[in-house]
Amino acid sequence: MGAPRLTARGVPVRHDGAVSTEPDADWRSPTEGPGDGLPGFVQGRGDPVVFLPGLSFTHGVPTGPIRAFESGLLGPLSRALTLHWTSRRVGVPPGYRMADFAADYADDIRRRFDRPMPVIGFSTGGSIGLQLALDHPEVVERLVVVAADARLSDGTRASNLRWIDDLRRGDVSAAWQEMGTDMIAEPGPSGRLRSLMAAAGARMTPEDCTDGMRTAEAELDFDLTGELARIPTPTLLVVGTTDASTSPGAAMRTQASLPAGEVLVLPHVGHLGSLLDRGAIARIRDFVRGSRAPDAPPPMRSGRAALGRGPTPGA
Repeated sequence: MGAPRLTARGVPVRHDGAVSTEPDADWRSPTEGPGDGLPGFVQGRGDPVVFLPGLSFTHGVPTGPIRAFESGLLGPLSRALTLHWTSRRVGVPPGYRMADFAADYADDIRRRFDRPMPVIGFSTGGSIGLQLALDHPEVVERLVVVAADARLSDGTRASNLRWIDDLRRGDVSAAWQEMGTDMIAEPGPSGRLRSLMAAAGARMTPEDCTDGMRTAEAELDFDLTGELARIPTPTLLVVGTTDASTSPGAAMRTQASLPAGEVLVLPHVGHLGSLLDRGAIARIRDFVRGSRAPDAPPPMRSGRAALGRGPTPGA
């Protein structure tokens, strides 16, 4: 089947004209060059948005336990919005840059939809979202950047370098341990959870993680701090106070440089928690619909443990 697009009423349809009634429909177009289509799936209800995920070991539509993790992470947000989760290209060429990933997404949005789309980018996907709004503002109606910023923090850059080195050495277990350490910042039981992630993840991960490594390498050189004033798109930055990948201060500096920027600070919330917090979900939903909330009450905690920074397991 062809990739789904939207009618004027936002109903998912396939390129063959058939309405997609599946709540979790996939599209799996191969991406050998710009315009061929990016793989992804649809999850949720409500207004449609394009969702750009975080860093992953491989690209494509996730399956099995990885898909269950990804769908669970999206669960609360997908009860408010229809998420068109879109992976990056399969087969990333050497030397690919963040601008190249943004160009892929711009081509895909033009191909898949008949209008500019709201975009939510998480972690690495948030950084690419900023690049997309800078280079291709005509395809982005509104932008939400969750747990990301205009450049990597020093700590995040060091973590990415360790992750890349682990994968180059073929030590997938160590790479998963690095990922778990970044995603789950709590001591005690979380240490055991990170060990379990490393053991289980090593068994689920294909041998070839080149796409993930090349994406992480592209992110190392990413820095839009001097370009933010050229982004015209209304942008909401969502940041947790316990997220090691960025900080409220960094988000506020980015917001100050954006012509139409807002910041939502989530107390006691970490990296993954930014997608799970009830107050954040309500604000993201309202922002996507075009409303501002200058006097909005403080966001509610999700009640979950603080979650740290890091790439999502992904495809």
